[in-house]
Amino acid sequence: MEVSGGKAVVQSLVEHEVQTVYGLPGSHILEIYDALQDEVRINHILTLHELNAAFMADAHGRLTGKPGVCIVTAGPGATNAVTGIAQAYSEASPVVQITGHCDSNRKIWPFHGVDDWSFLMKIYQPITKWSVQIKRIEDISQILSKAFKIATSGRPGPVHVEIPRDILSSSGMIKKFKVSTQIESPKYTSSVKMVAKILNSASNPLIAVGKGVLREFCSDEVMKFAEITGIPIITLWWAKSAIPYQHPLCLGYDLDWNVHPQIKSFIEKTDIILTIGLDAGERLTNFNEKDNRLIHIHQDITLVPNEEISFLKPKPLIDIATNIKNFIKLLQKEIKPNHEKIKIMEKKVSTIKRKIEKDIAKSIIWGSTPLHPGEISTEIRRVLNDDAIVTLDVANSAIWMNRCFRAQTPNTILTPGRYGSMGFPLPAAIAAKINFPRRQVVAVVGDGAFLMTAMDFHTAIKYKLGIVVIVMNDRQYGVIWQLQNLLYGGRTFATETESPNFAEYARICGAIGIKVRDPKDLRDALEKAINARSPVIVDIDTEYKFPFYRQI
Repeated sequence: MEVSGGKAVVQSLVEHEVQTVYGLPGSHILEIYDALQDEVRINHILTLHELNAAFMADAHGRLTGKPGVCIVTAGPGATNAVTGIAQAYSEASPVVQITGHCDSNRKIWPFHGVDDWSFLMKIYQPITKWSVQIKRIEDISQILSKAFKIATSGRPGPVHVEIPRDILSSSGMIKKFKVSTQIESPKYTSSVKMVAKILNSASNPLIAVGKGVLREFCSDEVMKFAEITGIPIITLWWAKSAIPYQHPLCLGYDLDWNVHPQIKSFIEKTDIILTIGLDAGERLTNFNEKDNRLIHIHQDITLVPNEEISFLKPKPLIDIATNIKNFIKLLQKEIKPNHEKIKIMEKKVSTIKRKIEKDIAKSIIWGSTPLHPGEISTEIRRVLNDDAIVTLDVANSAIWMNRCFRAQTPNTILTPGRYGSMGFPLPAAIAAKINFPRRQVVAVVGDGAFLMTAMDFHTAIKYKLGIVVIVMNDRQYGVIWQLQNLLYGGRTFATETESPNFAEYARICGAIGIKVRDPKDLRDALEKAINARSPVIVDIDTEYKFPFYRQI
């Protein structure tokens, strides 16, 4: 039986067990939307901006390990989503991005006024694992199947598939085509034994965890390995929820800038560092080009064109691209347990963490009006369940949340990561609540960032999603003010947001809004918001002139 190209797209999504798609209809993808209307197995989330649809797909991919699917129209719809897809690429998040395209029989016409017919495909090439244009209706199923496989293979990431409007509206015989996403892990017997030999002879080894551990959902394997060996763990800045902070062998965060002296000292004394799941660009503290302490275990990225496998500087002593989870399981069998060492190390780690927590507490101005972001961050942790999902932004709110908020369950903190997209927390929280409706979901965001994506708070209301948006409102682009003040002798410019009362905004939209000006009201406000089970905005007055947190 012949079907339209739009129907073939939806059939392929069903074949790959897609249950939710995020998107915004446009004239170039109406055939897909007509088919979605009849497909009860797929839940479509209508967003109010394509950027937010891409953010939601990114968060979906990170939380579930299955590709988040984003569908947007051609031209500006596709370019609006570029930032979200670039972030998904940076964060190794599996996403299948489907965009419309102008009719293929009108290539001589400027595409939306842009002369290059293939410009969208080219735009997406550097920020995806694969960017492709479908040229025949018969290829839809096969290409989408390949897209799902690439998105989840090796180091996960986004894939872009664009489909011209005439292909979607034409009809043809479509053969179902599903590529298996099961990945056979190679046997790394010799590598496992080599790594085990080095670790067994090391005096002071350390495990450094990157976000590859989150993307392969192997936090339990890493923790079990640490418990067998007595090797302490430190998590990098962008992977902080990979290992629960309360784990007795977790030193805390991170190997990036502004690291606490206690951790720096510990790193200096290590003789071997086993890095697990680090990505390109993740920086290591206290290293130099001649350092040869690294054993680097990371995700296979051979499906990414022209990307080097070995990217760490200094060059690792051993560099293995593999399935991390399987490798760690094999490595456990080769390691000699040392129960006496485990007890000693747990005591040492506990002492270090107590000193760090004491220093962080000293840096917070408790009971201040406006409220200090460190106190807000600390109080948020106190009112939430251990498995609550928290989405963060960049700048002041994220800096203090990263310092004061401790992950107690793996994969419960989502950040924009190194790409640093402002406005991420709200759409990410929406995707989190859709996928985990029974868990608490909280977005923590600055006022400037919230204004960038606030339109989709209406989406949370529309779908009755009980998320809590906590706005640290300092009425400024606070970090930019801080940097200008520091770098230019106190001269600042174009940093005032003059933000509104977001609690009033929530109420106007038909949701719950709570304004907090007095620190005495903070706990009650947060508890009320968490227990509301409907969309809430908590607007908290804070101050952009509070100094950055500096390690003592």
